[in-house]
Amino acid sequence: MEIGTAVWIKNKHYKNDTDDLWIATSIFKKDKFEGKYYVTVTDGEGENSVYCLPQDHQELEDLKFRNPLRSNDHSASEVEVGNLVDLPFLNEPEILFCLKRRFYKDIIYTYTGKILISINPLREIPGLYSENILSQFSHDVKNLSPHVWNVANNTYKNLKRRLTIYHPPEIQLPPISNFSILISGESGSGKTESSKFILKYMIKAGKQ
Repeated sequence: MEIGTAVWIKNKHYKNDTDDLWIATSIFKKDKFEGKYYVTVTDGEGENSVYCLPQDHQELEDLKFRNPLRSNDHSASEVEVGNLVDLPFLNEPEILFCLKRRFYKDIIYTYTGKILISINPLREIPGLYSENILSQFSHDVKNLSPHVWNVANNTYKNLKRRLTIYHPPEIQLPPISNFSILISGESGSGKTESSKFILKYMIKAGKQ
């Protein structure tokens, strides 16, 4: 690790949701004799905090590695990261920063692996649940952005595949397994609305 390496520092003065929990900074000093690295950050109250990174390069609890290509505005490429597993550094501040940027662009859906993360916008986003978007998912259009209807589409396709697979009558297949979609979250996070959208998709797909 060299001087200029980008990192995240946990905000010691974090009080509420209006503050940033993590602050972007970089290594400013390298102590070759002690084999340690230092970063400094000035908070909103004008107080400087200095952190030390040990020689073994292990991340501290309040210091995490950051992608050096990122900036602090909301126009960088995080909005294009549809799946968090594609982040160079998959840690708490990187995840929060990515979701925050996407949210500011009215992109409330993001994958983490095969799990879909949804952030309640607490308002209507024009076009997000339009009939045109619903039709694209029901017709299995490729390379669509993360969406609750993509989860519904994958579930429906797998269920239909199990029901229509051909096998000779003399071959006994195991009973068809039930399918389920798990929707979890805190109160007010949008679980009920997500359930409604999934049912809407299932009804449309079942009529085709």
